[in-house]
Amino acid sequence: MKSNEFENKLFYNLLDNINSSFDNEQILLSISGGIDSLVLFDVLNKNQKKYNFRLVLFHTNYNMHNKSIEMMNLCNDLSNKNNLKIFTESINSKVVFKNKNFESSARYFRYKKIKKICETHKIKYVLTAHHEDDQIETVYMHEKLLNSSWISKIGIREKSFIDWYSKNNFKICLIRPMLKITKNQIIQYAKLNNIDFINDPTNDNLSFLRNKIRDIIKNKKDAKFRNYYLNISKQSSLKMKNLSKELDFKKNKIL
Repeated sequence: MKSNEFENKLFYNLLDNINSSFDNEQILLSISGGIDSLVLFDVLNKNQKKYNFRLVLFHTNYNMHNKSIEMMNLCNDLSNKNNLKIFTESINSKVVFKNKNFESSARYFRYKKIKKICETHKIKYVLTAHHEDDQIETVYMHEKLLNSSWISKIGIREKSFIDWYSKNNFKICLIRPMLKITKNQIIQYAKLNNIDFINDPTNDNLSFLRNKIRDIIKNKKDAKFRNYYLNISKQSSLKMKNLSKELDFKKNKIL
């Protein structure tokens, strides 16, 4: 996939989920310093004027590994180089999340901070760099390891709302515009555009469930395997959509 095709696909997915133009809106991008979020950063940064939005960055340093400071510095450098506002959080996660599940605790901490920033600065849109391979891993986890209900097998939502800790009914839309883009396409874009990034050493730590799943299925991702798990997500999403319509119909009928 050529760079312009990649960018067009990403923005098609993004605009499809907001159902309008940005009209000088701010967009907050959560970046780690890894390849996925920095590819998304590169595409967004190059297209700010074209699509009429202002990019704002957010980075959390959990101080979990020997690359933590380097990754935070890279994100700050990108902010300075491109004259972009960046919000950073730095915590000692081994103390803050002591005796807790790191993955879920880090996610909760991150979105709580993002929520506060968005409410304070009136930012309606938050973007993350989850991609198609993340979706496959998530559905596989719920299908094979956790024996979850069909609702969980929807997997990662392309669009949702950060609505806990709501303040003044201010809605914050969370969009994942690369959810239909593969990891290989991301790697190819990074190579074509000479994007500097840092590999997070914790990605090799198999004590984390996500990494364990990634390791289990790394040699299984042929077209048949991918389509099977993506279809589970699609069918579960359709079921949820139909159920929502039915509930809305019944609610309106009662009213």
